[in-house]
Amino acid sequence: MLLLMMVISFTVLLSTAAFSIATENKKSGVLGQQQLQCYYIAASGLEHALARATTELNTAQDKLYGMSSTSSLTEYALGNVADGSYKVSVEKIGTREYRFKSVGTLGNITKYLEAVIQLNNDMDFARGVWVGGNLINSGDLSGQCITMNSDITVKGYTDISQVLIKGNLHSDSYARLRGVKVNGKVTSATGFVDIDAYNGFGIDRCSVVGHVTAAGDVAVKGTAGDIYSGGAVTIQEDSQRDGSKAGNITCRNGAVISNSTVNSINSEGNITIQSSTAGGILTNGMANIQDSTTGSIKSKLGLTINNTAQNKNQEKINGSLYSAGDIRAAGTTIEQNVLGNSIYLDSSEVKGYVFAKSGVVQKTNGSVVRGVFPPNLSYEYKDRFTYETQNKNVSAKLPSFIKNLAWYSQRTPEDHKILLGPNDSAIEINDDSTDKRYDLSQMSGIYIIESPYLKPKVYVSGRYRGNVVIVVDGDIYVPGELQPEKSSDSMALIANGNVILGNLYDTQNPFTIRALVYANNDMSIYGAIVTGALIVNRDLDISALHTFHYNADLVNLPFFNKAKPPFTVIRKEKYPVMREES
Repeated sequence: MLLLMMVISFTVLLSTAAFSIATENKKSGVLGQQQLQCYYIAASGLEHALARATTELNTAQDKLYGMSSTSSLTEYALGNVADGSYKVSVEKIGTREYRFKSVGTLGNITKYLEAVIQLNNDMDFARGVWVGGNLINSGDLSGQCITMNSDITVKGYTDISQVLIKGNLHSDSYARLRGVKVNGKVTSATGFVDIDAYNGFGIDRCSVVGHVTAAGDVAVKGTAGDIYSGGAVTIQEDSQRDGSKAGNITCRNGAVISNSTVNSINSEGNITIQSSTAGGILTNGMANIQDSTTGSIKSKLGLTINNTAQNKNQEKINGSLYSAGDIRAAGTTIEQNVLGNSIYLDSSEVKGYVFAKSGVVQKTNGSVVRGVFPPNLSYEYKDRFTYETQNKNVSAKLPSFIKNLAWYSQRTPEDHKILLGPNDSAIEINDDSTDKRYDLSQMSGIYIIESPYLKPKVYVSGRYRGNVVIVVDGDIYVPGELQPEKSSDSMALIANGNVILGNLYDTQNPFTIRALVYANNDMSIYGAIVTGALIVNRDLDISALHTFHYNADLVNLPFFNKAKPPFTVIRKEKYPVMREES
């Protein structure tokens, strides 16, 4: 009997334990499911916020609607889903770059996901002028300067003359400028920058630019701001025999300054200055100064100064000379001290003290010094310049272009699709057409023009009203005036081929064109005054462009922002805990 009771008790204990374990497992399973569900809620909020951001980005100001330029939005997106709720906050952390945090709540469980996204769009006209190939002007306007009132970004090289750019100029490859004025910065991500005057006929042929940054050499025959060069820098008088000017020069492979004025020079390589004026100089190599006035010079490998003028006070050193090597000065005046290995003075005056580490101080032809420090002075030359610490990080800015023809084809009403036959390779769209399909004054919305036979050529001119987007699977020509009835009207021309704008046959009498223009191939502008924005997948030739005005109001009209492919999202999840597709 006792044995039976013990067996029964043991069985009851086992059953109770098993029940407890099962209950705990069930609780854990429910909790795990709730946590998983909470992550899904957070993910749902994140996806909702990202989708909203792609349509709400104000491209001109680079911010989401409702966001000031510096603030974040704590409640960008709110919603309820699957018995829970989410709240998404967003902060701007870079150019078109935002950090989203989505917090999902289910009961007393809270989970969150963070994502850093970058918004991009290959039809983002807010950049002003985008060129996927090269920027050139193969002709000229008989001395008239071309004016471009925007930033210009070039994927290839830039080779232009007689252009005024009221913004920044960026080339991934080299930039060759002749008689060009750039109010902003000039950068070359991988090549050189070559600046000179314009040799042809013109009222003002000199080049004047802002700061210059290049991966390679920089040559300036004109006026420039500060210069950063991964190669060598040359500053000399331009082809019109005018002396050049530059700000502070920072370079890797040395500098040559001739008949010019610069603020200062820092380089790893040798520096030569001829018949010029410069501020302070620091080089890891040698410095060679001829008939010039400079500030203090620190030259690791040695220093030579030679003044051939009769009056040694005409060219002098307004500071001190320092070198780990020998210092030689002829026919000059040094306002302060001279410290080096050995000192050789010829017809020179040192108004400060001289120190020679080797003990050699040689004075000839009436050289005068204030005093000589003893050779046991505890002085060691330590100045060293490293270019990488000063290098401005220049990188390519232009994204890859995409073909948007399919996107527009899917969103164009059937009665706005114009399919050309085998004998209609070219059509005219204007405001007095007898064919209603081609009457510009009656057009509104998106139109797409295609042909299964030949790439069509579409000629567009006249006055438009409302909001019009014309997409052509071929080339677009604008051989006349293209203007709106009202300032709120807009026109976008999108060609899957080439675009030619302006008065091709009389470039001195330009047509006025107001439109956003996209060319998937090349674009050429002849006699034209263009207001809007330009995107060119290949080369842009501005041979006879008179003036380009970037128009932010036109770029940000609501209609076109809705009638273009949305921004794409480059998504980088900081915590990719539960993806929706898992």
